[in-house]
Amino acid sequence: MRKILLIFCLLLAPARAQEEITQLSYFNDQFGNQASFWKVVVKGKTYVALKLKSSDKTGEATVVMDKPVFDEFEQKVGQLKAASNPLKTDGIQVFWSKDSGEARVSTMLGRWNGIKVKLIQVKENKLEHQITIDKSYGDFTRAVKKAKVVW
Repeated sequence: MRKILLIFCLLLAPARAQEEITQLSYFNDQFGNQASFWKVVVKGKTYVALKLKSSDKTGEATVVMDKPVFDEFEQKVGQLKAASNPLKTDGIQVFWSKDSGEARVSTMLGRWNGIKVKLIQVKENKLEHQITIDKSYGDFTRAVKKAKVVW
């Protein structure tokens, strides 16, 4: 029995060597929302996953990005940070959005109860989670820098 288990583990090792999930970095916003970047290797290809967890919702939403999508995402968050928020009433205005696999990542301008915010949102299936970057943009850029080491 021990010999069969050892052979099974040896056969499984090459397959597992091609798949990897490792947390690279994370940041939080002032509202208790959490974001983390993960290195995902599948069949020898490397991706970065962004996982968001809103403090007031159950579950979490994840979007997996290849290098071109990740680079575009980083650029669009920088543009969002620099943009002015013209919203006069409560609501959301999508600034940029990109589908990646079964999920969508978006940057948005928002206003709730008169408070203007800039958001990153991930929609995965029926899950939808956000994190603000207004006061946590420095933490976001540090997390992105750590995530970029995968390429």
